[in-house]
Amino acid sequence: MITAAEPGFKSSPVTGRVLSYAIFGGLLLGVGIGWLREFWYRVFRTNKQVEAILGKDSIALLPRLPKTKKPRRDQPTGSESDDPRMVARGHDLSWTVIEAPFSRYAEEVRSIKLAIDVNRGVETNKVVGFTSSMPEEGKSTTSTAVALLAAQANARVILIDCDLRNPALSRHLAPRATIGLLEVLSGNASLDDAICRDPVTNLAFMPAVLKSPLANSSELLASDAMKNLFEQLREQFDYIVVDLSPLVPIVDVRSALSFVDAYVLIIEWGTTTVDTVQRAVHSARAVSDKVIGVVLNKVDLPGRLVPPSTLDPRHSTLCALVSPA
Repeated sequence: MITAAEPGFKSSPVTGRVLSYAIFGGLLLGVGIGWLREFWYRVFRTNKQVEAILGKDSIALLPRLPKTKKPRRDQPTGSESDDPRMVARGHDLSWTVIEAPFSRYAEEVRSIKLAIDVNRGVETNKVVGFTSSMPEEGKSTTSTAVALLAAQANARVILIDCDLRNPALSRHLAPRATIGLLEVLSGNASLDDAICRDPVTNLAFMPAVLKSPLANSSELLASDAMKNLFEQLREQFDYIVVDLSPLVPIVDVRSALSFVDAYVLIIEWGTTTVDTVQRAVHSARAVSDKVIGVVLNKVDLPGRLVPPSTLDPRHSTLCALVSPA
């Protein structure tokens, strides 16, 4: 007769061993996927990364801000004015430096202006061009914010839309303008006639009014008329902020070398790849030599701004940064 004793433990499955194998395998898989993603899709996320890869100073981390849904009722916009020479005062991100001057966004914009001021060792070093590797990285918004900040400090500032392929800044700040940069260059209008102004900060803005697409934009930027115009502007303004086209698709930025003293490169945080920026910088080495700093834009930071439209107009100068403890 064969008898069997009841075992004191399970022979299968060995739960502890299986569980440990599963955890270890999951960790390896997660690390492997993360490494592959970082290897195949490298993007800029830190100051140290910018400085190590590009060899340029990282001068600001502009936080990603919530988009405003509607303007304040007491604040007139440019659309409410029929004057084509008045800057359309909007409620987008660039105006945060005015609506929320103690916010983190405004402080980072001050860092950009400080980098520009520190770099001005030469008396004529006052023309600063803003560009990016690709479209939609925020160069126009950033250039407007810097210009507004400088104008608010009572400096004589002019912002010029030199993105002649896509003058989005002109459509935004001067939607009713009929005279601009091109008319001045052709001699059909005077400088004063082409300038729009913001009545609050006294910021001057020269739009680019396009009736049809330009095929010779790079030739216009490199022309003698453009050089003569900027020589005239140097005598009238303390800061000349130039919104340029992106580097990669268009060669216009290189055509502006004759009148731009320094460049600020805008990179969209966590989106624009390292390879894209490197290719853009290497394709325009003369521009790269004049880059005084890199700005990481649309950064996900712990703090969030209250949209300017939600601020009480009686307290618009108060801090609007909401941060967790």
